[in-house]
Amino acid sequence: MAVGTPSGQLARWEWRTFGVPDRRFFGAFRQFPLRFPGAGIASENDLYILIRKPSPLCLKVRLGHSVGLKIKRLFQRSRTGAELWGVEPAPQMLPGDAVSSAHASLGGDSEWWHRLAPLGLSFARSITTECVGLALVRKHRQTRCVGEYASVEYARITEVVVDGRRAEDCANITSIAFESYREVDPLSREQREAALRELSIAVDSLAWALGSMRPMNYLEAIESWSAPRVVGTA
Repeated sequence: MAVGTPSGQLARWEWRTFGVPDRRFFGAFRQFPLRFPGAGIASENDLYILIRKPSPLCLKVRLGHSVGLKIKRLFQRSRTGAELWGVEPAPQMLPGDAVSSAHASLGGDSEWWHRLAPLGLSFARSITTECVGLALVRKHRQTRCVGEYASVEYARITEVVVDGRRAEDCANITSIAFESYREVDPLSREQREAALRELSIAVDSLAWALGSMRPMNYLEAIESWSAPRVVGTA
C-alpha cells in the first residue's frame, strides 16, 4: 500500500511490534552481535507530536542532554506489515532547547508534564498546525545485528504519558523492531523489493518468539494505549 509522496530522499524498511514475546526471545536476542560494539542499554525519552489524520508523517523529539527532531515520512506498507520510511530535513531546533532544558531539570517531579507540555506544544505548533497532542515514551533499548543486511532493536517501555494521562496498561511492555540497513529510492520497485526480502529474512529468523504479536508502529501503539483520538497514520 502506497502512503506518502516520495520527495527525492532515500528510505529504509522497518517492521515493528509491541507486546510480550516468548521468554526465549531474550536469549536469542543476546546471541546476535551488538549493532554498535561496546554500546550498553540506552535510556531514552521520546516526545511524539500527534498529527491529525490523514498524515504520512511521524514527528519525534528525542529529549535528554541534547535535543534531536526526527521527521519521518511513510511511503509504503507491505502486506506483511513492514513499512518504508524516509527521513525529511528538520527545521532549526531552537524551541526544542527549551523543551530539553525543562525536561532535564524536572527529575522525578510528578508534575513535570504540566510544565513540559506547554513548551512541547509551542514547539510542535511551530512545525505543524495539525498538531492535536503530545505523547511521551520512556524506554530502555538496545540494537543488535541480524545477518548482513538488518538489525533488531529490543526496547522495554517503562512509561507512556499522552496529554498528561499516564497509560497504565503499557508499563514494561516490549517493542521489537527490525530495520534494513539498505537505503532505497522509494520510486524504484527493484530496490524496494530487494531490501524488503532481506528484512523479511531477519523477521522470520525470530518469528517463532513473536507469537501473535502483530505489526504496529509507535503512533498506532500510542493510539491503542490512550483514549480515542484522531492521530496520524505513521
